[in-house]
Amino acid sequence: MSRSEGQYTRPPGEDEALRSKLAHEEAFDNDRDDDHEQMESRRLPDSVARFTVIQPDPSARNGNAQPLKEAIIVTFDDKYLKTCGGVLRVIHVLCAVVSLLCLVTSGTKQQHFMELPMHSELRIFIFIAILGFLSSLLVLIINVTGLYKAFPLDRRLMDMIVYFINSILFILGPSLVAQDIIRYHRYYPNITHWTYQQLIASVLLGYTCMLIAVSITIIAFRKYKGYTLFNRRRLQGASSLE
Repeated sequence: MSRSEGQYTRPPGEDEALRSKLAHEEAFDNDRDDDHEQMESRRLPDSVARFTVIQPDPSARNGNAQPLKEAIIVTFDDKYLKTCGGVLRVIHVLCAVVSLLCLVTSGTKQQHFMELPMHSELRIFIFIAILGFLSSLLVLIINVTGLYKAFPLDRRLMDMIVYFINSILFILGPSLVAQDIIRYHRYYPNITHWTYQQLIASVLLGYTCMLIAVSITIIAFRKYKGYTLFNRRRLQGASSLE
């Protein structure tokens, strides 16, 4: 750098570096506008929600390479709710919610349901009902929206695991409450008829959830077994051709 007569003189290579930087920025803006126009031209319908995850290119150096774009499309498949599996899952969710409501409303103005004798079993069943409701609702949402495609775990195996655990839990919880009902009838004559009705309804709905969970587990097991056999035979056929 040098100054002569109050004027600034640029180094010899500064003009070329500035022109190259401006040209690079202009090209990057043009490419970004083209990508935006292409995405707008392929706009999805209103019933489809689109989430775009942008990840940097590991081979990029000095920020010159364009980022990689991966899109996960979430749709609402109402046809799934009309299938046998979808109907069973919806009924399972509803039965778990109603069973929980019957249990928490089993008390009266004079005696809250948490003040009943041996209420620890009631607490356990409340936990089981909430866990069963949330897990079944989550699996239902994953199947309806197609999010299972984003998970490495097979959908049939996931259903089998979740509903097998639900079937065990809904055997344990209602059985504990049923034992409390028998003890109330024998040793606590002051328990109201309303409390008996609500507890019995909660137990019956809990066993209904258990039967539905067992049915879904059996269906998922048969589908997963057939799927694995099909893949095994396909691999054997491909290996024999080679």
